Amino acid sequence: MIRILRNFQLKNLTTFGTGGIGRKVYLLKSCDLNKVLNDVDDFVILGNGSNIIFSDDYFDKNILWVVPLSSYEGIRIISDFLEVDANVSVSALSWWCVKNGISGFEFAAGVPGRIGASIVGNAGCFGSDFSKNLIKVLVFDSASKSFYEINANEIQFSYRKSSIKNKVVLKAYFKINFDKPDNIFIRTLDLLSKKKKSQPLGIRTFGSIFKNPPGNWAGKLLDSLGFKGYRIGGIRVSYKHANFLENIGGSSSEAVRLIKLMQNMVLENFNILLEPEVRFLGRFEELPILSGDVS
Repeated sequence: MIRILRNFQLKNLTTFGTGGIGRKVYLLKSCDLNKVLNDVDDFVILGNGSNIIFSDDYFDKNILWVVPLSSYEGIRIISDFLEVDANVSVSALSWWCVKNGISGFEFAAGVPGRIGASIVGNAGCFGSDFSKNLIKVLVFDSASKSFYEINANEIQFSYRKSSIKNKVVLKAYFKINFDKPDNIFIRTLDLLSKKKKSQPLGIRTFGSIFKNPPGNWAGKLLDSLGFKGYRIGGIRVSYKHANFLENIGGSSSEAVRLIKLMQNMVLENFNILLEPEVRFLGRFEELPILSGDVS
């Protein structure tokens, strides 16, 4: 069933929890997407909203908000590859693979996003990312209003980027590498433990603010400038990791001001321009440099 929500509070659609009012939000399931994609123009599609910041004012584009699948739904082995619905939680896929003895997704435990967005942004950590075992994706092309498959070797992947533009990923197909479940479980717990020690949990955040520059770490550069704990209004740099912002009761405009300040200080002190990982949606008075993914 598809529900249309009007004048909806956008702070409820993201893990960061800021934003103004959305004109029209389509609340739907993965199985409903095919019914909507051909009929709705000028839209943005959201899953967890884990790397999204909406502006504080009115957002007049259509929002397709896909409700999460239940644990382990949307994952299956077909012949010698793994088929995964784009709406599957990244962390759920990681634990499903632990249970079924499939290696290569240990890094994904604890990642807050969903598979579709993670492939488009080539999400990853600990030296791994989603391009490593990808075979192909099924997409909807917004320009031609058509559905088709793209082989992984036709997609240009780089650090936190892919060449997938103006397309909605619907399914992903991965190679299968089997291992003993106990071995995978140990590796997964080890990586998850490292993540819990170094990153804030249980508080509103959108993950890393900036991509790591070549040969360096954004968090290290920001930490050296004393940004841990620095705040503007209700937005604070995490005490645990200087490349994370925490929303403790602030606004999107305060977050953008802080992101710009952090970017400018690193540029001034190290001559390094940090590129935001965050996707900015709506109208902002000013944005950080290299905010290429703006809608």
